[in-house]
Amino acid sequence: MLVALAEESTSVTGVDIARSMLAEARRNCDTRAAGADVRLMTTSEFLAESGRSYDFIHSHLVFQHIRRSDGEPLLRALAERLQNDGVLAVSVLCGNRHAWPRRLAAWMEARFALVHAFVRHVKREPHRIAAMEMNIYDVGQISASWANAGVRVLDVATYEEGALRWATLFGCRERDATV
Repeated sequence: MLVALAEESTSVTGVDIARSMLAEARRNCDTRAAGADVRLMTTSEFLAESGRSYDFIHSHLVFQHIRRSDGEPLLRALAERLQNDGVLAVSVLCGNRHAWPRRLAAWMEARFALVHAFVRHVKREPHRIAAMEMNIYDVGQISASWANAGVRVLDVATYEEGALRWATLFGCRERDATV
């Protein structure tokens, strides 16, 4: 998404927890959006930065991999950094209908290296493949957090993908809103 936005925008900022992903984003932007004003920063750098606001904030297929204890403050920070008349669009995992043993196994694999190694061995997959967390967020809590930050939720679009339920929240900060 960052490359497409860089090709069409005056400036873009990409944020990721992993420096390796930021390096990949830099290579892609340098190749496909040469000359664009692209800033890249880690999530920690983004959270530490103050005084900068954005007119469009977008995140897709990210937050399910972030534990709620870290993700909820980040979702709030995104809303706080939205400028007047800005638009915020974020997708989250909001439901999982898999049976509890499968959810428990996935939780254990994501948190315990030995369990992860065992599962990869049984599946005959390379051990270097990272376990992916699938954290579920409460859409109502996100909406309330955004409202407290002065961002109005315009719409929530949901869809099912197998046993997983996803929601994309669309919000805006109206010109007279204050944080």
